[in-house]
Amino acid sequence: MESPETLNTLISTLTAKGRVLTAGIEGILEDLENHLQLVSVKISFRHTQLTNGARTLQTDALSHHRTSFIGKAMEGAYNRARHESGNYHQAYP
Repeated sequence: MESPETLNTLISTLTAKGRVLTAGIEGILEDLENHLQLVSVKISFRHTQLTNGARTLQTDALSHHRTSFIGKAMEGAYNRARHESGNYHQAYP
């Protein structure tokens, strides 16, 4: 059987090692939490950009303005139709 002094040394050593491991794990968990918060902020920012971009695209593509994508694509056809109908003096809305 080991002496009480040896057992006390072993217990102290294991306790100290346990504290070091616990501190290391806590540090890793804190780093992970910080990283996840950063990722969450980036995802939120990108989601906002995507949502705003989709709204802009919807407006640009589907609005009734000359500057919309469809308005630009159809402008020639609209102008020809107005010219053929005799209403060419009216501007495309």
